[in-house]
Amino acid sequence: MRILHLAREYPPNIVGGAGVAIAGLARALSARQHDVVVIAAHGYDETRVPGPEPEPQGGVWPASWEEAGVAVVRVPRRELADVARNTVLDFRPHVLHIHYFGDAELAREIRRWSGIPVIYTLHSHYRILWNLDSQTFCGPDFEKLMLREERAMFLCDRVLVHTEDAIRKIRVSQPRISNRLRLGGNGIHGRGRDGSGSSLVWAGVHHDSRCNDPGTNTRKGDPLVLYCGRFAEDKATGDVLAAIPQVLKVRPGTRFLMVGGQSTDPSVADEWSQRWRDSVEPRLWDSVRFTGWVSAAQVQSFYREADVLVIPSWYEMFGVVLLEGMLHGLAVVAADAGGPSAVLEDGVTGILFPPGDIAALVQSLDRVLESPQLRWTLGRHAALEVQRKWLWSRVVGGIEAVYGEVVEPKEGRILVRA
Repeated sequence: MRILHLAREYPPNIVGGAGVAIAGLARALSARQHDVVVIAAHGYDETRVPGPEPEPQGGVWPASWEEAGVAVVRVPRRELADVARNTVLDFRPHVLHIHYFGDAELAREIRRWSGIPVIYTLHSHYRILWNLDSQTFCGPDFEKLMLREERAMFLCDRVLVHTEDAIRKIRVSQPRISNRLRLGGNGIHGRGRDGSGSSLVWAGVHHDSRCNDPGTNTRKGDPLVLYCGRFAEDKATGDVLAAIPQVLKVRPGTRFLMVGGQSTDPSVADEWSQRWRDSVEPRLWDSVRFTGWVSAAQVQSFYREADVLVIPSWYEMFGVVLLEGMLHGLAVVAADAGGPSAVLEDGVTGILFPPGDIAALVQSLDRVLESPQLRWTLGRHAALEVQRKWLWSRVVGGIEAVYGEVVEPKEGRILVRA
């Protein structure tokens, strides 16, 4: 099958889990002998991090090249529509797979003159956030984004949603598209691309194979708690900062590492760092380190150093960081909503707490920080679980099945320009 993806971010230039997930899916499909092309449009809400990507020369991006069996075409945002149309004519894909609601109108146009079905993966959902807290997530701009996202789902042939819980919520708010919703979870690459090799491949980064040995994270010294991702209200970054002083009262040696930021503005991490310093006594300042956005290789090193991964999001559609932390054998403390609820078994592969409950977050962190044995056990079970159930080699079949629902059995298709 020939599959064309439209993406707004792709490693090494990413701002969140969506870019990592798209790359993982593309490589998993390639490993299953599908022909895969990804058009990655630059110039949209993007953070540049150190990586091997060549810079444009004279405003022209390099032509496509093979990366892990996937043809990656990087173009300026303004050229996405023209490049997508021409790629459809040349590549003749059986499926067009989009990952951002802003590309739905273009996909609809392409489907109209080519007959190619469109799949849309919902990596976030504004309506769910609005229903959670309409005071925080409100205003004309937010409502506009929410309506555009809902229209995108209506325009596509199938909508892939990562959890059953999110599907239930969407069916309530948009009953007209209930028959288009399909479960399509994220995955992670384990040992080799098919889970059988000697090295771990994650987001284009090769890890030492010892990272795959469950329960080997036994680093001595004061425990390190890792937060990794966007700094935002829905990610509950503020809840973590509010919990830290209370944790330090009972676990004074604990260190916290805040990795990430927000979109394209590198000053955001500095703003959160200043917010932390303004809210606590100077003696606590050095307990927390803010790194800003870093390369994938640096993130990998932080996973190896950490003992605990905290995911406090009020609602997480899935959370690629969750699988990454599990695979590295970290004890995961996560809000009981969305992806973590679907992936983790409380007390077995992680610790869950009610989202937005800072006291419960403090108690959960204290529980794992108090017991190295509990951290080891949780990490071991999490690493085993992610390799048993969440490798891309195990997840990708469900997405292939959704493609099969909409693709005509005959090979080839005569395409004409509109």
